[in-house]
Amino acid sequence: MTTDHPRAARWHSLHLALPLDTAGTDAFLTADLAPLMDGRPDADWFFIRYGEGGPHLRIRFRGDRPEDTAEELARLAGRRTPPDSPWAAGHGAVTAVPYRPETERYGGATLLPLAEEVFTRSTRTALDALHAMDASGGGRLAVALDLAHATAHGLGLAPVPAARWLRRHAASWRWVTEYPPLPGAAVHTKVNSVFAQQRSRLAERAGALRAALDAATAPAWLTAWSAQVSDAAARMRAAAPDTSDERLGWIWASQLHMLFNRLGVGPDEERAVGRLAGRTLLETDRPFTFFPDDDPHAPDLQYLERSKFQIGRSEDTTLRELPPAAPTSHRPGDLPLPADPLPPVLLADALRARRSVRGALRGPLTAGTLGSVLWSAYAPGADHRPYPSAGALHSVHVRLVALAVDGLAPGTYACLPEHRTLRPIGPAPALDDLKALSSYLSRPLTDPDAVGIDEAPAVLALHLDLARLRHRYGLRALRLGLLEAGHLAQNLLLTAAAHHLGTIPLGGLHDDLAHELLALDDLDQPLQYLLPLGRS
Repeated sequence: MTTDHPRAARWHSLHLALPLDTAGTDAFLTADLAPLMDGRPDADWFFIRYGEGGPHLRIRFRGDRPEDTAEELARLAGRRTPPDSPWAAGHGAVTAVPYRPETERYGGATLLPLAEEVFTRSTRTALDALHAMDASGGGRLAVALDLAHATAHGLGLAPVPAARWLRRHAASWRWVTEYPPLPGAAVHTKVNSVFAQQRSRLAERAGALRAALDAATAPAWLTAWSAQVSDAAARMRAAAPDTSDERLGWIWASQLHMLFNRLGVGPDEERAVGRLAGRTLLETDRPFTFFPDDDPHAPDLQYLERSKFQIGRSEDTTLRELPPAAPTSHRPGDLPLPADPLPPVLLADALRARRSVRGALRGPLTAGTLGSVLWSAYAPGADHRPYPSAGALHSVHVRLVALAVDGLAPGTYACLPEHRTLRPIGPAPALDDLKALSSYLSRPLTDPDAVGIDEAPAVLALHLDLARLRHRYGLRALRLGLLEAGHLAQNLLLTAAAHHLGTIPLGGLHDDLAHELLALDDLDQPLQYLLPLGRS
């Protein structure tokens, strides 16, 4: 991927009001805009579809005499009639706006020129995709799925890392504030329905595409895009070798988002595509059933069989060395959570008081009481933590959703027991989104099994660091992690009981939805329990 212009060449930016429907905008892009911009002496250009302030295209290009381009854009737009809408009167208006790139989003000043090259290639790929859709009659989201797989392939991601990356990108929409996204439950329901009906077909298409990209026999525009991504990714690493893999992943997620935007895929559709593509990459050729018979291929039986320590074959299960975990350091914004003294309750009394509480949970709950519940159960003392952990790895972590805790701002937090602090992750989820995580939370209070959180002050969420455990314990890791989650959960239940607080460990969860809502990785940080906390 090369460019003939000097790096200092100026980008111009024009906003073209274009209140057409999606098909009309597609037609304008392919029949009008692309020929105009490609016919200029300097053909470096890209565009973005935008809705804020009225539907419009943001067109960026290099070269001279931008006023001539603006005049021609207005003329071409004027040949198309917009549907009736509040924006129709402004159709075809062109406004010159200074070009202000999102420099940090795309890796800083060093990587921005490379990002802008990718923008131009992405524009060409989106136009090629629109032409391919017209020629084949294919659906927009099917093409978007192909582009998601082709991008991951270009980045050199094997199926599991690709699934992680795509699902993480899809989940990141949970935190946007620029537009009101569809509830996660609606997007996940649609994805799960489509996947259940088409799982084999989707997996076959994705596998065939990856094989064709390897052999350079995929459609030319997809092959070209994957190759351009591969080239740009290598150049980014060479230009900024100290940039972390995590940051590069987010840079490329932003590039994938812009590609989808140019294709005419909206944010909620993009969420669905990311989840569907990620799930497809994890599909196997075995028929799926949630209640398998005594089949030797049943996943649960296979897992139990393969995760055993076999006497006489210790060489098969020799534990691997694990580098020490980096110490958790304080960051700006971390919040100390004070802890009241744990009430002097006899263990026998706490055990008798502990029960799974159903019905409505309410406040009050102070930050000091919450800190006592958390740190008494979870934080290290002078030389150990108050619960057992395989290899003392302490691989179970806690997310806190603070809804109405006196002395603590509402929000979603990671709990840092070593420092007895909370690290803000984002805002508290909407109550309806939280209730969608489990059928027990969404039932009417007249149901005897309902757990009412409309007035609950807090919810705790226990999840594993499975990636670290797997490195040390291989297939045994999940079994050990589940045991540790149980140990910590019981501690929390007892410290809550000591404070006369009610809770219930909920393991019947909508996993993917919960991971998205709590900013957890589906594969590396599986959620095990929700513990709503309050007074019954």
